[in-house]
Amino acid sequence: MTDHPFVDEVFGSAAATIRSTFRAMEIAEEEISAAKKRHPLAAAAIHEAFRILCPSDLLREASDRLYGAHCRELLDRVAANSQGPDLSRPTAAELCAALSQLSAAGPLSHDYVVAYGEVFRRAFPDAEPVNGFGDLPESYPGRTDEILADVARKTRRLCRRPAMEESR
Repeated sequence: MTDHPFVDEVFGSAAATIRSTFRAMEIAEEEISAAKKRHPLAAAAIHEAFRILCPSDLLREASDRLYGAHCRELLDRVAANSQGPDLSRPTAAELCAALSQLSAAGPLSHDYVVAYGEVFRRAFPDAEPVNGFGDLPESYPGRTDEILADVARKTRRLCRRPAMEESR
């Protein structure tokens, strides 16, 4: 769906929502195709995974790259366990989005910055580090895992619950 004055005129304020929905569908389809190539033995399960790729509340306003990382992680979970992947845990992309929203409310503490760097590395393993972001040490061993477990617990309700329950 392209930018066109007619679309805006006909659909009004819903045009942006329609465009973002179709863009998310396009990204999901691209990631499904790529995942089938990465995991040919799980291609059938991956093909059926489209409905779990619906952007969660945390990712509705996310960039295409962040949403793509989210899709890749979920599809890799499907490929790793086609009989019943754990879809209840937030993806690294969802944790990035949650920490981003948290940082918009106020500055993150040192340990939260370390945690943010860790989930960013998980979501984008090939990305170049940004000014040492994520290279900071934890206050004590295991602190990053504690923070991420807490953020994951608090964000679970914002993730795929309806899609998960439908797929079982």
